[in-house]
Amino acid sequence: MVAVYCGVLFFSGAFAGASVLWDPNDAGMLERWTSALADAAQSIVRLALVAVVVMAALAVVAVVAALRRSKIWLRFGIVSGAMLLGTVLAMGFASGSSLSTIVRVTHERIGPVRLVPDTGGAGLEALTNGAKDPALEAFSSEDADREMRVLVEAAMADFGGLAATVEVTGEKPVEFDAMHPPIKTHSCAPAQPEGLGEQLTLAFTLPSDDEGRAKQRVLAAWAQAGYLEALEDGQRDKSVATKTGASAMYAISVDDRFTIDGTLTMQLESRCL
Repeated sequence: MVAVYCGVLFFSGAFAGASVLWDPNDAGMLERWTSALADAAQSIVRLALVAVVVMAALAVVAVVAALRRSKIWLRFGIVSGAMLLGTVLAMGFASGSSLSTIVRVTHERIGPVRLVPDTGGAGLEALTNGAKDPALEAFSSEDADREMRVLVEAAMADFGGLAATVEVTGEKPVEFDAMHPPIKTHSCAPAQPEGLGEQLTLAFTLPSDDEGRAKQRVLAAWAQAGYLEALEDGQRDKSVATKTGASAMYAISVDDRFTIDGTLTMQLESRCL
């Protein structure tokens, strides 16, 4: 039983993300990545605390066995405690490596993050290293809203129905048509220090197919609107698009999740303006 428990501890430490049933393909927003990190870390801490309690119990068993001169129970307490202690140390190294991997992938997917000061607002990326970018200063949140509506209308043109927003923690998906996309506005910390900026986001789904034609139709529609497919970002079945020229948009992507839930997932994020 102790050997099995040690195996469970080590497995949970080596696969910290799996221990919280975390699906990277379903984590398209900063809140989901940070939530996955927190859940994985808390899971490791809980397992370590339980292991400490079990080691304390084994120590008591060893002491009582020594007093009663029971060699069998004394050996059991010492050997089991040593196994558990070694597993906890190994779990610490393994979980540290797993969490570091999640942090690295989070940084690659989300980009550099700078928390907003006490004035409040959501923590989003700082787009430059503090230097003002004239190309970005030319855009406003109204420009981002117009670009985003063009992308939504182009993506939905060949589907002839309603799209649905992606479920976020605590929220239910909302159906909408191409003329009324539920674009969200968040406070963000721009590279320029003059107060907070605004970032527009929208994540929505459309029905997919098993041959990838739905995804290609969306990419073709975006290309006609001036947003060409870029190199794959390393995530399976996901493509990103960039505008030929300056743009108020920061991230544009389409993820074909047909094998998971039968949908295309579009992620649209503006720059911090």
